[in-house]
Amino acid sequence: MDLNYFPHFIRKNFPEVPGTNEQFIEIGKEFKAYLLETYKGKEDKLEKVWDISPMNVIKNDGAPFRVNGYEPALLVHWSLFIEKMQKEIDLQ
Repeated sequence: MDLNYFPHFIRKNFPEVPGTNEQFIEIGKEFKAYLLETYKGKEDKLEKVWDISPMNVIKNDGAPFRVNGYEPALLVHWSLFIEKMQKEIDLQ
């Protein structure tokens, strides 16, 4: 996953989330590590899920079974990641 495009992923799918590009890239690093752990041993499937390149997103925007041009699994994993992060914060 190219983290340079991660801020666009957040802004396009979660426009209510405030933050700078730098902040989004920092959390993107943690999300990327989460995805690597989640897809350990299934990296071939991960390549399709985390492709957030502009050409791929534009090509798939409006396509059936895509959300704003992104793989739905990416949005599901983002939600799970945020829930996990929230639980970790609540435990502190």
